[in-house]
Amino acid sequence: MQTSRKIFRLEGVVQPYNWGGFNFIAKLLGKANAENKPQAELWFGAHDNAPSLVQIPSESS
Repeated sequence: MQTSRKIFRLEGVVQPYNWGGFNFIAKLLGKANAENKPQAELWFGAHDNAPSLVQIPSESS
């Protein structure tokens, strides 16, 4: 039996700790810091407080 393997993009969660900066993580992600909060860490994983999300492409394309 053959199974197909796929790679999916993970969406990390930005942690807005006071010691963070305002531009680096936003620029790295190519997104504006719309809330203008300090961005200290970008978490990837299954942490209860900020689990990553898996981006699943639509099957219609």
